[in-house]
Amino acid sequence: MPRSAIRSPYTLIDAALAEHEHLWAGAGMPHTVFRTTFPELVRITGGEPAEVAEGSA
Repeated sequence: MPRSAIRSPYTLIDAALAEHEHLWAGAGMPHTVFRTTFPELVRITGGEPAEVAEGSA
């Protein structure tokens, strides 16, 4: 099995999203959208908050 197939993806979450009380996330289909918060998004994705755009938090 290729090594990349056993690694978890590295996820960055735009730190500017923390400015919003609620976030909407989805899985590619309109019926799979759900409301969440920034801390919850970080927790469920295992992502790392980061400045991903100039001028973000």
